[in-house]
Amino acid sequence: MPFTNLDSSEIPQNKQILESLPAGVFCVSPHQIITYVNPSLCRTTGYAPNDSVGKHFDMIRGEGSETSIPWEELLKGKSWQGNISMRKKDGKSYLADLSISPIFSETSQIMGFTGFQREVDQDQGALPTHLQYKKALDISENGLLLQNKKGDLLLANPAFCEIFGFSEAEIIEQGLPALLTMEGCSVLQNKIMPESLQLITAKGVVEATKTGGDIFELSIKIMCVRDKNDRVEGFVSLYQDLTKEKEIQLQRNQSKKLATMGEMLAGVAHELNNPLTSVVGFSELLLRRNVNQDIKKQLRKISSEAIRTSKIVQNLLSVVRSHKPEKILVGMNGVIHNVLELKSRQLRVDNIRIVRKLTPDHALPRIIGDYQQMVEVLLNLVNNAHHAMVSSGQKGTLTVKTESVGDSIYVRVKDTGPGISKETQSKLFQPFFTTKSTGSGLGLSISRDLLKEHFGELVLEETNTHGTTFIIRLPIAPDQMLKPPESSAEEFPPLEPLRILVVDDEEMILDLYYHFLTQLGHTPHLVKSVQEALQNLDTAQYDLIISDMKIPGINGETFYDLLKTRGSPLTKRFIFVTGDILSEQVTRMMKENHICVLHKPFVLSQLERTIHIVVPDHGLHAPVHPEDGP
Repeated sequence: MPFTNLDSSEIPQNKQILESLPAGVFCVSPHQIITYVNPSLCRTTGYAPNDSVGKHFDMIRGEGSETSIPWEELLKGKSWQGNISMRKKDGKSYLADLSISPIFSETSQIMGFTGFQREVDQDQGALPTHLQYKKALDISENGLLLQNKKGDLLLANPAFCEIFGFSEAEIIEQGLPALLTMEGCSVLQNKIMPESLQLITAKGVVEATKTGGDIFELSIKIMCVRDKNDRVEGFVSLYQDLTKEKEIQLQRNQSKKLATMGEMLAGVAHELNNPLTSVVGFSELLLRRNVNQDIKKQLRKISSEAIRTSKIVQNLLSVVRSHKPEKILVGMNGVIHNVLELKSRQLRVDNIRIVRKLTPDHALPRIIGDYQQMVEVLLNLVNNAHHAMVSSGQKGTLTVKTESVGDSIYVRVKDTGPGISKETQSKLFQPFFTTKSTGSGLGLSISRDLLKEHFGELVLEETNTHGTTFIIRLPIAPDQMLKPPESSAEEFPPLEPLRILVVDDEEMILDLYYHFLTQLGHTPHLVKSVQEALQNLDTAQYDLIISDMKIPGINGETFYDLLKTRGSPLTKRFIFVTGDILSEQVTRMMKENHICVLHKPFVLSQLERTIHIVVPDHGLHAPVHPEDGP
């Protein structure tokens, strides 16, 4: 309740504050004897303080009002507000908007009442009342505290109470020092408060304590209230819990680090995927020769490991590369496979077995979501499970299960670690709470927030056994129909031989193109720069262009733009090749120009399929019209 510790004995200490208010203020005893009136009320009623103090409240109470003051309810500790008739000294009545609240002693006994009143202009209605002012304070997002000049608390708004987890009565009873750590109290008393006396307004950051004992940082801004004679009458303070702000700043810092790592990895991916493409490609060429089965088996291992290396790099990129959130159809099984592939070696080294209990892709509907954010959520849960099992010093099993129930997809991530105590469970999703010596304490908090943005949730499954199970629930994408698995085998009708211009600065990659394209029956023309390609286009005809994205000098994107400027029909028969499948540049080019992209490393069948998409059945040197699609 407002001003709950403002009793009659404190009126002199708060007199300057009360007398500066534009509203009429009065105090009465439990028996309705007037003990104080401020100048504003005296001006309204015409009574001097000596005329009214010591008299019954009925002296200024008007007659004929339909509303009566519920004194019995007020004696029970309730507040009241309403329009009521009041009487002036000249006998005239006026309508007042009146609010009355109890005055409590330190032992919570009612010692009287304080009232605020404003004369109502019956044409324009009532001006804001005390309770209306309090309502305005109540909706403030920042914590607000009023103190008298001794520092005693007079009012704490709901936002302030929410910060600490105490009620207003508890906060006023305990006092501000009880809400701060010893260091926080020292900063407040020895730095912020003295500065507010000198500078009128002072601010700082202190450590405070919540109901559960959690320590957090609190921003404080204090304004010293003075009377016209420059005497201190009280303090108004604004408080803000910095936990969320600190969390956001850490996320920003993390994003900057990840963005830097993403750029570095993009370069690594490009440099690695060129030799990996050669390894995969030439392994396949050798496999097509008449070699014995042992050699074929070894060649398949070489190709498989090269492809796995490429996937590891791409999985790393998917985690660290910053991107604009984009909601698309996402299959959760694919997310899980990528994350487990990324973690497989670490888990294997630490004697942790991976068990996949995944509903088949054709029977598991997809969700609408951001792929990379889903990877982040799964990676957080797998990392936590990994840490828990390693800390137990035993062998472990990580089980990941997917299923569709009703209109939702469920992903369960279960470990065989020591489990989570009841005390820890209550703090599990709090920002910055961690049981790891090197943890940031943001993983679960961020994961839950990301899932909420997808209209999903993250919960901890209760269990009486060892181990921990986290459950992800996500809504199924609308109109998702269960489809039979598509056949992986593709057969293409033979194309007439094509004249293909190939642009790549790597000698080994050009050599691979030569062997691949000649095996498919085409005639490749190989160049190492865009300048050479443009010269060839001036003197020869081609049916298709295959160009790497990253080429020294004029890059692949600029090459394509030059062809568009020339009005070349080959912009409709153009294949970009890149080792960075997550590049925003590649994605933008694909969307804007409907260009096919071939990702390194690739095998002969992928190259053949891409050529068939770009050049369906047009035949050799067939004219390409601008309206033709890819």
